[in-house]
Amino acid sequence: MKKFGDTPSTAAAVLRVEAVLSLPALANLRQDSATYGALLDDVRKQFMSHGSDEVLAPASDAILRAKSYGELDDLTEEKVAALWEDVINNLAELLNPETITVRGVASSEELTALSNNILRILRLSSVSNCIVSLEDSSVAAKNDASGVDYQGAIDYIIALPQRSIHSSGPSPDPDEAALEDEIAARAAEAALFYWRWKLKDVIATVTSSNSGIPMDELEALATRRDAYVANIESALESRKPGADISVRLAGHVLDLYSSSMTLKDIRPKPGANDDYTVLAMDMTPELQKQIIAIFAAAEKHYAKLAGKKLEEVGVDEEDEDAMNEDPMSDPESDEEDEDDAAQTQTQASQQRKESKLLNTLLAEQRLCMLTGKIVHALLANALDFDAVRKRLERNKAKLGHNFKEVLAYLDIDGLKKKAKSKASGKAKKPAANGLGTKAKSGPKSNAIVAEDEMEDDIEDPEAEDEEALRRRGLVEDNEREPEPDVDEDVANAEQGEEESVVGD
Repeated sequence: MKKFGDTPSTAAAVLRVEAVLSLPALANLRQDSATYGALLDDVRKQFMSHGSDEVLAPASDAILRAKSYGELDDLTEEKVAALWEDVINNLAELLNPETITVRGVASSEELTALSNNILRILRLSSVSNCIVSLEDSSVAAKNDASGVDYQGAIDYIIALPQRSIHSSGPSPDPDEAALEDEIAARAAEAALFYWRWKLKDVIATVTSSNSGIPMDELEALATRRDAYVANIESALESRKPGADISVRLAGHVLDLYSSSMTLKDIRPKPGANDDYTVLAMDMTPELQKQIIAIFAAAEKHYAKLAGKKLEEVGVDEEDEDAMNEDPMSDPESDEEDEDDAAQTQTQASQQRKESKLLNTLLAEQRLCMLTGKIVHALLANALDFDAVRKRLERNKAKLGHNFKEVLAYLDIDGLKKKAKSKASGKAKKPAANGLGTKAKSGPKSNAIVAEDEMEDDIEDPEAEDEEALRRRGLVEDNEREPEPDVDEDVANAEQGEEESVVGD
């Protein structure tokens, strides 16, 4: 690490090699606390020296593996605590309480450093409990102008999504604007990890003790939750629904509501009060409307790139023709397409087509990932199930197999029948001698049956200018691969995220 840790690529390679320390053959090395402590110090150094996932991802994996070695628990926790102290102190140095929420006041270098440090907090929170470090009051500060108290690093992080709101001053250049948005999105995700760790503690307390959660602790957590939601809601109001930052923030706030609703399903210890359920709330109609607008924009963007026709009122024939063009063509440059068709395929035209295909796949990934998060929130009863489901399924049969498979998870009855038919099929396997009759296949699940004649009951905020009370809907965004197998992974992505946080 000392020899190859200067550049991200070589540091990442060395950190990945560290995975061999999990091999039984090297168990003796783990018994040497001095040697292993030095290795953890090297990981800590690389964690603070680099700011990209190329290094931070394998470094986080190394920390997670170290935490799995029971014989070195105390040493590992000591090193992780020291790393948390470095990261939190760095955050406090980079932020000015007077301008923490103001966009466009920091230099490009300062923005890069802040973005990198938020990513460190994000990755470290994914492998270790962040509550104590983020609530540490040693970095507390106050904004004298607004009177806002930042009682710990978590309050800084909760405030940072406001950096995505355009300020009244001069607009930053595109690179700086992108950094501001990245800071806002990473901070929103980091705060989400904090929330999940807190939920884990709440669940552990109410299921193992009848003393319950102190009311002042619940009030503090509810206040932070409300601030988080309000900041994201303000950011979504200020940005276009189709902006990447809007999709990312919408996904994080959906995750917050989905995670919170798990509190309604736990079984507290007899005698414990249910005050903790105040943390589980339905999404407000205003925020749901914003989510719908973001979904509609993602849906329309993918449909345009993929040449899909949507079931939308107000789309004239000319627009429909444009959306039905070959996905490999460029709908914004018809003259160039004609020139390319008249010539042999050049390298430039091939690159353009490849770029168009890539953009289409990324748009599908975004749509499916956002849809998966909405589906998860629906199944958690955080949203208006009937209205939102109807909006999601409006174009179920028109946006490809991946999108349709994500929505299949809303058909609870169909999934149960499918599982039952599989179980029945296993029970009817042929006898070992091969003379048994062939098992009759179970009834085909209706989970992916298209519903082309859905009525539009939900207002679509994007279409308010043309038809005010048109529809309301939610969908999800992010599915990279167009292959059928990928969609099931996307639809389960949310549960996987929660398990990765609390599975430590």
